[in-house]
Amino acid sequence: MNVTKFDASEYLSSPEMARDYLQVMLEENGVSGLQKALGDIAKAKGMTEVARETKLGRPSLYRALSEGGKPQFETIDKVIRALGFKLTIENEETAHLMASPQNSQRLRESIAEIETGNTISRELVEE
Repeated sequence: MNVTKFDASEYLSSPEMARDYLQVMLEENGVSGLQKALGDIAKAKGMTEVARETKLGRPSLYRALSEGGKPQFETIDKVIRALGFKLTIENEETAHLMASPQNSQRLRESIAEIETGNTISRELVEE
């Protein structure tokens, strides 16, 4: 029997799939999961292209994104941007509000109210 090693980069065919993979790897495996996922997504996009966009050498990029690599934050930031993503920070206590489409829509409406000078409805805060 011929068995090949699983390569996640072969299955990352859309930006949405790559984003979801990145999110799950970060949530389940922390920084090392983020690093591994970035390497897989970079490989799927094409390491040469990512190296060119980040202005890093391919060998340096492979090393930084490999298991055991110790990339600087600036390198991670460059790779994230080259892959078409951005870093965001959210509060763990309120992250559940974004979980359902209904709450997501209501949160967007509340943010729009805040931006226009209105206040968040008590109903949203209490859920």
